[in-house]
Amino acid sequence: MESPASPDFYAAISTVSVAQICRSVGYTSARPSTLRALSDIAVRYLLSIGRLCAASAASHNRTDCNLLDLVLSLETLYSTRGFSGGSDPTRPLLESVVLKELMSKSMPSSVPVKTSSTGTSSNLCLPTFTKHLSKHNDVFHIVKDKNGEGKIGEHLRFNPSLKSYEARTEAVAHVIKCLGNLIPGIRNELYPVTLAFGVPPFFSLERAAAPYFGIKAYGVHMNGYVEIDSEMFLWVAKRSEDKPTFPGMFDHIVAGGLVCVLNSL
Repeated sequence: MESPASPDFYAAISTVSVAQICRSVGYTSARPSTLRALSDIAVRYLLSIGRLCAASAASHNRTDCNLLDLVLSLETLYSTRGFSGGSDPTRPLLESVVLKELMSKSMPSSVPVKTSSTGTSSNLCLPTFTKHLSKHNDVFHIVKDKNGEGKIGEHLRFNPSLKSYEARTEAVAHVIKCLGNLIPGIRNELYPVTLAFGVPPFFSLERAAAPYFGIKAYGVHMNGYVEIDSEMFLWVAKRSEDKPTFPGMFDHIVAGGLVCVLNSL
């Protein structure tokens, strides 16, 4: 029988996940106590769903849960405030109002960053960050669609005067320097900004700024394991407390981002 992992391990994983969610919706910092509280809420919510799914499967003489068990579990959690169609036992579960409501809760709208001469984009900025870039109109232009609504079809373009890779890279570096503490943990390493792995970059960007621009970043990760008494054990490293991102958290034993001067061999 496998030994259960330490509660600290699960807490660390959930805290990192919550921190990444917070960053994705525009937060740049948070108190550790706040992250722990949010993580605890998230874990309790997931445990509740898991228990309800297991109970639903068991009531139908099954050992494995399926999508219908999940929908029933979500409806149970929602039952305290009620929902349309909840009293109809013949309702199609995949048409559940609860399910549709959860699926409609999308992340905040993001602003595409055009990263090729043809206008193709694979990168997204949150509007909370884009407003800071809009102050540097010698580098970035926020272009709206023809209907002028600003939220639909809005995108971020480079100033047309920045015609080369070198010019765009230098201009963005100046903007990041001007943003100061808005982007913490400057590494002085550049990530290539490209449409796909191996494609020539449109410009290069300070590594710490990559999440704010929503670019695709690539890295190499390695894990190790050992067999003891016919059981497999995974090596788990712990990040230094001095790391600018996720200090003291569990990590791969070897990992690194592919910056401009490196390749994946």
